[in-house]
Amino acid sequence: MNILQASMLAMTRAVDALVATLPRAPDLVLVDGNRLPGWRYPGRAIVRGDALCLTIAAAAIVAKQARDAEMIALAARHGGYGWETNVGYGTPAHQAALRRLGPTEHHRRSFAPDPGRAGRRRRMRRLRKSPTPISWVILTTH
Repeated sequence: MNILQASMLAMTRAVDALVATLPRAPDLVLVDGNRLPGWRYPGRAIVRGDALCLTIAAAAIVAKQARDAEMIALAARHGGYGWETNVGYGTPAHQAALRRLGPTEHHRRSFAPDPGRAGRRRRMRRLRKSPTPISWVILTTH
């Protein structure tokens, strides 16, 4: 499974779980990105949605705060990786900590840096510079 397929699957699972808590299905699902997964909900993908749609912008702020809080909690349980400051990004200091401490159960094994393979490093650099296809999902109901 590649990163796009994983993103689509994660988005579908997240929306399905949220919809299960609602009294009815959403009228529209807004996605900050360039594509929608093949789900049964009406939806709209908006490239740069956080800059163009106030609903997506607000959700992006809430999601970032939640992610940052989770990374700070992980840092308290797994010291030494710098998660309280890098909030999950693969900074050089974090990569050094991975080499020194090894991965935790929270590190993605399939996306681990491989310093011994220059081709992989170039691909990773391109991935970091390219926009993420999916960022935030918003459900709207009336």
